[in-house]
Amino acid sequence: MNQVKTLYEDPNCFQILLWKRSDSDHRVYSYTDNDYDTLVQEENKLNGTAGCRAIQKSFPVQQKLRMGLPADEKIFYTDLIILQNRALIIRNDFTLQEINLSENQFIKTIQQKKIKIQQTSTSHPIFIQNPINKRIYIISEGGGVSIPDWIPLDSTVFFINEEPFKKRSMIYDAFIKNDRIYVACGNEGIDIYVFKDGVLKHENVQLRIDNSHLDAVDISGDDENLFILDHNHGLYICDYQFKVKFRVPILKGSDFGHYNNTFFIIAESITRQDYAVEAFLNFTDNSFYINHYYLDDMQFYDVKVYEHFAVLIGYEVHKIIQHSIYSNFIKFTSNNYFEFPQMLQLKSWNNSVVGLSKKQIRLLNLSIIPAHIECESQEMFQQYYLVSSYFQNSTNPFEATKVDQVFKIVIDDVSLLSKANLILFVIAFIIIFIMVWLLIVGFVCYRKCKNRTEKLEENKNFLTKQSQIDKEDGPGQELSAL
Repeated sequence: MNQVKTLYEDPNCFQILLWKRSDSDHRVYSYTDNDYDTLVQEENKLNGTAGCRAIQKSFPVQQKLRMGLPADEKIFYTDLIILQNRALIIRNDFTLQEINLSENQFIKTIQQKKIKIQQTSTSHPIFIQNPINKRIYIISEGGGVSIPDWIPLDSTVFFINEEPFKKRSMIYDAFIKNDRIYVACGNEGIDIYVFKDGVLKHENVQLRIDNSHLDAVDISGDDENLFILDHNHGLYICDYQFKVKFRVPILKGSDFGHYNNTFFIIAESITRQDYAVEAFLNFTDNSFYINHYYLDDMQFYDVKVYEHFAVLIGYEVHKIIQHSIYSNFIKFTSNNYFEFPQMLQLKSWNNSVVGLSKKQIRLLNLSIIPAHIECESQEMFQQYYLVSSYFQNSTNPFEATKVDQVFKIVIDDVSLLSKANLILFVIAFIIIFIMVWLLIVGFVCYRKCKNRTEKLEENKNFLTKQSQIDKEDGPGQELSAL
């Protein structure tokens, strides 16, 4: 039986490397890149041989639930919002539906609402929630409305209020901060709405920034900074009066996401190849550092960034990666992909993730397997290894803590079905089989011989007895009987 042991499993470790050591040099902690043992590469499996290998941190995705939605090529879903154990979804024909969430099933309520907003060929309604007044705003190219976030759709007291959202050729994204809503409208600028006396009003439209015309395709922010992705000039970092602090010049950007000061920007190259850029922003000295370019065979069009990982969203397949790690620290990494065609949105719910595509809703379980060492053997085995574990610095991505340790792995509790014993077992089994077969053949021959001897003895006794009878009767008895 194959013996497997897991060592050095630490959820805070972002990378683990391994070198094989002999009895003579196992106390040597210095090494070069040429010392890398082939076993450290995750794609190089042990193939049944005794040894240890490094397994990098991975993010497997398991589908728990899936439900098809009434949609086609022209009528499809565009956005999702989670409200405790309810999910609201909306189509581009402004049909609003509600799904009750549970770990075991999706329950779509019969009730649905048709929102009265002018539909166009580019209609793409999106949700944005205001936790202060507990309203959900539905914004689209033809205007917008608001609904209460605490009342189910099938309630008799459910209501819809018309809101003063401007009609635009294209709505890309929206962001709410304090008492204002910022809506990115492409080359029509950024619409700014303000809450006054509990009523939403259109305050202004920002058409220019840093003496350039705005083509705003995405927008977000934090407590001090407003982040605006301009398709032609890159990512602007400015204050809430639109005074630019600095700019990340990524041209033809289409979407971005961030966690703290780590930003991912989706853009298109001059050869029309979609790619992703990971950048570290320093808000103290207004600088940035391009950490990594992600150029894959798959096409990226969106990104979602969470605390421990980022999801690069493609058209069919999506990639999960670690973030906020200086690229020069990374020598090996795991490849984490999952398939969900035409996925548009991902939202966290309990310990799972709810995903929406144009035609489906799914409940996904995304787990994190820490980096670790895995050792296996089918026989008694011992070996020295040098292991290096890497840990992030929470305040500085350019610094990492590396811990070097030497360990000796000993596997001596192998079962009777180890590789060596299995051979002996097979040989013994063959010998026993031959012996049993010979005993059976011998027994059969013995029985046949004994039966034949007994038959001959029986015939002999019969003839002897018959001869004695004939002598006692004398001659001529046969004629007298006639």
